[in-house]
Amino acid sequence: MQKIKHTNQLIHETSPYLLQHAHNPVNWYPWSNEALETAKKENKPLLVSIGYSACHWCHVMEHESFEDDGIAQIMNDNFICIKVDREERPDVDNLYMEAVQMLTGQGGWPLNCFALPDGRPFYGGTYFPKIRWKEILLGIGRIFNEENEKALEQAELLTGEIISAQQLQVSPSDTEFPESVEVFDNLRRQFDEQNGGIGSAPKFPMPSIYEFLLTYYYYKGDSSALGHTLKTIDNITEGGIFDQIGGGFARYSTDDTWFAPHFEKMLYDNAQLLKLLSHAFQITQDKRYKDIIVKTVDFLETEMLSPEGGFYSALDADSEGREGKYYVWDYKDFSELLGDDSKLMCDYFGIRSAGNWEAGTNILSVVVKPEKLSAKYGLSEDRILNIIERSRLKLLNARSKRARPGLDSKIIASWNGLMISALVEVYKATQLEHALKMALNCAKFIERQMLEGDLLQRLFPNKRKIHGFLDDYAAVIAAFLSLFEQCADLNWLKRVENLVDYTLKYFFDPATGFFHYEPDGEKVLITRKIETNDNVIPSGNSMMAMNLLHAATYFGRSGYKDMVKKMIGKLSSRIIQYPAYHSNWARISMILVNESGELVIAGNDAGKYLRKASLQFRPDIMLAATEESSDNDLFKSRFVENKTLFYVCKNNACLYPLENFGDAIKLLDGVFKKSYN
Repeated sequence: MQKIKHTNQLIHETSPYLLQHAHNPVNWYPWSNEALETAKKENKPLLVSIGYSACHWCHVMEHESFEDDGIAQIMNDNFICIKVDREERPDVDNLYMEAVQMLTGQGGWPLNCFALPDGRPFYGGTYFPKIRWKEILLGIGRIFNEENEKALEQAELLTGEIISAQQLQVSPSDTEFPESVEVFDNLRRQFDEQNGGIGSAPKFPMPSIYEFLLTYYYYKGDSSALGHTLKTIDNITEGGIFDQIGGGFARYSTDDTWFAPHFEKMLYDNAQLLKLLSHAFQITQDKRYKDIIVKTVDFLETEMLSPEGGFYSALDADSEGREGKYYVWDYKDFSELLGDDSKLMCDYFGIRSAGNWEAGTNILSVVVKPEKLSAKYGLSEDRILNIIERSRLKLLNARSKRARPGLDSKIIASWNGLMISALVEVYKATQLEHALKMALNCAKFIERQMLEGDLLQRLFPNKRKIHGFLDDYAAVIAAFLSLFEQCADLNWLKRVENLVDYTLKYFFDPATGFFHYEPDGEKVLITRKIETNDNVIPSGNSMMAMNLLHAATYFGRSGYKDMVKKMIGKLSSRIIQYPAYHSNWARISMILVNESGELVIAGNDAGKYLRKASLQFRPDIMLAATEESSDNDLFKSRFVENKTLFYVCKNNACLYPLENFGDAIKLLDGVFKKSYN
């Protein structure tokens, strides 16, 4: 057994990423008051190094520099070194990422930022090779000790720019809505018409963009919006970014064609892509989408589900020190394992004897569709599909014996909220009971382990008691809303009401009409941030806007809808100009302009009919059902024992009750006309 030479203060943390660095010779501190006070006491600059457990280049820099005794000595002598898990402390990451992007014009992880003892940044970058890192350490140390005024001047300048950038830039009007056709036209200019997706490599899935496109297709009947979405989904699910053997999606593709990913799998990507696939299946009824949904749900249950019911954060890109080693295949091993089926499967997955990726290995992607294999090999398509499935299971079994990628076992409130909502959408589209059960178990886990009254904790386990940020509250509220809408359980609605009230009390900024990222009372270094850009995850503000639309209906609070209208109006010009980064806002705007409605179901069989009503993709309809009498405004005086009644409502005003489900759907289609068949 190898003797451990070094142990630093990270050994007391629970974050897997921080624990990975606990035996570095660097004297790492976690982000804490102790670290900041030590820097002030010793008059040393901070070196804030930020990453996450599934980050490939974070591992590279650790092995090259942070495990090197000589480099560590320079770091320890000249700096108070702080390691931050960006997923634990997104607020800290936001600050220093903003600084590095201002300094260098780009960002990423690992993020390495140098700051004054009080935390104000003055220099930084991302990954640095070992020789360059040593030069930077010595140079920054010399400047701080010998030319301190330069560091102070740069910190003051950068701090001013950060504060200015954090000020919300909005339209002077809060009444004009962006024209959805103009938003779509501007977004369409960024389409990769050949490979799907937006722009060029590296390519991130960005599911909220395609949710906007599906909603645009729904309202406008524009087949190009649907076509680009389906092309993107098809290329993603046939590419190497999708795990063709075990299910689940990697974080992004390094190329234009979705072929070669960085192999880390993040919970938030899989949640949002599951939701998108569910909506695509509702529209198209394409069985291949359902197959991918089922495989991904199986992956989540097998690889990402904790015994308590919450979902873990991520799987690493690396195993045994090599990126993608768990997922790629040597031609010889692949062929020997599959025997007589190997030639056909090599055609199917694009396997080459010389390899199709690094070091003679092969990434699996679908390069020949089953119908073409059927023609080539003279076999029925059903026979081809059987061969593909039995080969997949053989490969999956063989792969399971390999050294597995590292698991980040943190459970994050916002990402679990996204997953609950996704699993509910899976259930609505496919009636996969197991998906709904997983969603309910996860929600109960959050209630049990991450909620203290209405105070939401960001993490489990949560040794440092990091309270939830805006995206945590927004995603969990959305999750509980989705469970109410699908389970006819008023307890979830009560949870929603309390959490919305809490968020308005502690996050809302009346001066701007938006929500801060950090709650009132939290210590902030420079300024509280108001984030409105939708990125790989929609912004907390846009998620809250959608929550407020639902809450306006369910609680009869029209003021909430007015708040959303003002938010959209203030962002109108930005939504039009930068649609890819405001896609969730654009989707909400369409729903507002076209006026959503409600289908209220009250009666003993409400649950049964609720499931039927959920099968279609209907972004214009909110569902509410109860199997018992209730004082909620939606259900008051509408429950009749031994009957099930259907109410079609608009702006909380309901038409006459119907006793026939088919008649209710016809009335819905009359009041809220669909654009697709």
